[in-house]
Amino acid sequence: MESQNSKEDYLLQVCIKAGDLQIENVRCKVYLPSKLTDQILMYFHLNQEQGRLFGDLNVWRFSIQGQVNEQVKIIADKVYSQHLTNQYWGPGISEHILIAKPVDLKVIHSLSPDPSWKDERERLSS
Repeated sequence: MESQNSKEDYLLQVCIKAGDLQIENVRCKVYLPSKLTDQILMYFHLNQEQGRLFGDLNVWRFSIQGQVNEQVKIIADKVYSQHLTNQYWGPGISEHILIAKPVDLKVIHSLSPDPSWKDERERLSS
């Protein structure tokens, strides 16, 4: 199993949805398995308000969607919470880390068109 100390495969901001709950701009680290028998792990670094929402609502299943960059999008409709840690350092300073496992993670790579193609298409159509 991968650990949080190893280099993540993807780092992105995601939107978490669970029923009527929607939490935007959650920092997420995705660790892909090194062996086929290992599981995919996701570490969500929640701010104080996001951590409070997750803890109060006791969310155990949710979906995520986010983009690494213009060419890479990550989607999972079934993500299961494994562990939520809350560390309070002082008034207004806290750290919340949610560890979860996606069942149906999709990493979608799309090719971006070469900008010169647009110029060529415009030249040919005139």
